[in-house]
Amino acid sequence: MKIAFFGVGGPAQPYLDALARRSDATVTAVCDPDRRAAEQTAAGWGARVFPDPAAMLAEAQPEAVWICGLPRLQPAVVRKAVELRVPFLLTPPGAADFATAEECARLASAAKLVA
Repeated sequence: MKIAFFGVGGPAQPYLDALARRSDATVTAVCDPDRRAAEQTAAGWGARVFPDPAAMLAEAQPEAVWICGLPRLQPAVVRKAVELRVPFLLTPPGAADFATAEECARLASAAKLVA
């Protein structure tokens, strides 16, 4: 499975560690506001670094995306994943406010997307 990661800081590390133990999954695309962190993580996987999550999802065409970035940045990635029909794992809280988190949940549910 080709996996993309948005956000590779602390919350992403347990997921990256778990995926590293699997032979059926590989991180192929990485995006993080901290370019250096993205490059370091990508280097360990042989993944491509993207400047923004929309480009990452459109160009890398992952089979799933882990959204581990800052809460204020998560909703835009969720919306793009739903638009492109990319299943996703979203680390809590999912948004900076309840109304936005609720909107993202509705979008994923309406799209019948695994999230």
